Amino acid sequence: MIERILSIVLVLVSGFYGALAPIYLKKGLKELERSGKLFSVKACQNVLIGVFIFGSGLLPLIIALKFSDLSLLYPLTGLSYAWTAIYSAYFLKEKVNKYTWAGIAFTVSGVFLIGVSAFGL
Repeated sequence: MIERILSIVLVLVSGFYGALAPIYLKKGLKELERSGKLFSVKACQNVLIGVFIFGSGLLPLIIALKFSDLSLLYPLTGLSYAWTAIYSAYFLKEKVNKYTWAGIAFTVSGVFLIGVSAFGL
């Protein structure tokens, strides 16, 4: 039982952290567009940070898969959609519309149901 809980926590951490990757990728690409150049050190720095976060964010997921079922854990990665929307609104000042929030609410509800089913409730 403790392995299952640890696995769930690892996947949640992976999603929370990994959702920062597209934020850095977007920041880097916006910087490149703003500079008007084909290459920009600052843009490349943000893109590389995004790629690093993406790759390193998979490590907790990989570890978690060793200890629990894929059918339980992988749907939890859907929470990264919620984190990405929140990060986009906060860090990139993007407008997130009500339909996106409704979709995120459905996703979170589905993840909750999967989590409840994992413990046989």
